Amino acid sequence: MIASAPKWLIPIYQAAGRKYDIPWTVLAAIHKEETDFDTTGNDVSSAGALGPMQFMPSTFAIFGVPAPGHKTPSIYNVEDAIYSAANMLHQEGFSQDPYYAVYAYNHSTVYVHAILHMSAT
Repeated sequence: MIASAPKWLIPIYQAAGRKYDIPWTVLAAIHKEETDFDTTGNDVSSAGALGPMQFMPSTFAIFGVPAPGHKTPSIYNVEDAIYSAANMLHQEGFSQDPYYAVYAYNHSTVYVHAILHMSAT
């Protein structure tokens, strides 16, 4: 499934993954699952999550970081959203417990299994 990721996004997943010690395939899997690789930033979930990686605004306020070359993180910018997802997973302890970190991103065991399976982590 992540093989269908837009090729131009792969270096962004990889760079964010390297910076925050997260497998880039996990970031791609979350992006695929959340918005099917949308890059417009126009997505809004029924729960109120926003942008390409579907952050709740309150969560983005905690974990949002700007991508390289950006000054202020935007929940709607695909690069900022990818870096912010990597930051959140890192801060939630992905390297010690991937399951917990992905669960912190989306509180669904089905979601966690889908992400870990899709990313082969």
